[in-house]
Amino acid sequence: MRGDILAATQRFNACFEWRKSGSNKNYQFLGFLHLIDYISNLLPDNSKALEIGSYMGESAKITAASGIFNEIVCIDPFEGKESFNNIFGYTWEDVEAEFNNNIKYFDFINHIKDYSYNVMNNYDDGYFDFAYIDASHEYEDVLRDIKDCIRVVKKGGIIAGHDYSWDTVKQAVTENFGNNIKQFKDTSWLIIK
Repeated sequence: MRGDILAATQRFNACFEWRKSGSNKNYQFLGFLHLIDYISNLLPDNSKALEIGSYMGESAKITAASGIFNEIVCIDPFEGKESFNNIFGYTWEDVEAEFNNNIKYFDFINHIKDYSYNVMNNYDDGYFDFAYIDASHEYEDVLRDIKDCIRVVKKGGIIAGHDYSWDTVKQAVTENFGNNIKQFKDTSWLIIK
């Protein structure tokens, strides 16, 4: 890590290559913010959120700051393959430190340092109002995370995720929900259960 400041992050300081051609607008931030604004009109106050794959905690911070939730569970092992680490020379220790910095003001965020498939059985059916999937993008992993979220998100709740532009993610999403999903500028997708 370069001192206490990261050269780039995925949402707050998105690298220039991720921005739309000819624009300085940060759609990685704006798109997710639009998703949170959208769900704020659909979910009751004091809802419960699940985030599978939290990385630097930027999405968790935005989600927490929205005031919609009184409990957020973030599941991320801080290990594995991550191209963003390779591009910018980050270690998983750098990423975990940034995550902890981003969530430090929110005592209702619970981080579980593990893989989702090891802990999802700890939650009852319909426990969460909202789930956001942004972990492994391997087809089988996305499919498993979707199936787990279908179980733990209550009827009328929301299942969403990131990187719908990836073929593997799109395949898993459309197999479960068809093409009737809402999409956002950061390539997030959303379905109401």
